Amino acid sequence: EYRSANVPMNFSYCDVATYHIVRRDGKNQIPKDTMFQDGIRGRNAHQMSKAAKCFLFERLENAQGGDYKDVAKALRDKEATIDRIMPDKLSAAWKQMLGNDFEEIHETYLNSFANLTLAESNAVLGAEDFELKRKGIFNINKAMPGYQMSKYRLARDVAANEQWTKTELEQRMDKIV
Repeated sequence: EYRSANVPMNFSYCDVATYHIVRRDGKNQIPKDTMFQDGIRGRNAHQMSKAAKCFLFERLENAQGGDYKDVAKALRDKEATIDRIMPDKLSAAWKQMLGNDFEEIHETYLNSFANLTLAESNAVLGAEDFELKRKGIFNINKAMPGYQMSKYRLARDVAANEQWTKTELEQRMDKIV
């Protein structure tokens, strides 16, 4: 196109392609880092498509290298699940841990990436208190390993916390983005 117009081209094809890609706007643009980070922070991760959640949680789990986990296969085979750390319905213990602003914290973070983690399917502790989710339940009637014993780094990172409050949620969100 440029040659047929007898326009001298002082740029490489790579430079021209980069220019056309970078100058896109609206839905077709490539997001800047800050746009991506803001999108992750404000995203309702629980409502994302299964494929998108699989991809993102696999990337998060394996981001540090080392022991690779096939998260997509584990989720597909129901060997793993994406678990809400702070549950949908808050018990009195959860409300006390979150403090006076528990309603705002719950609304803001419930479905955020900061409040979701990978867990083995048999370790889902639902609406249990954080300490039980963290350590697990082991008695005659139940044996459900908690986040501390998880094979997933994301869950073990959550278990490193003594409590699950706005501070821990914000720190986790910062680490994720």
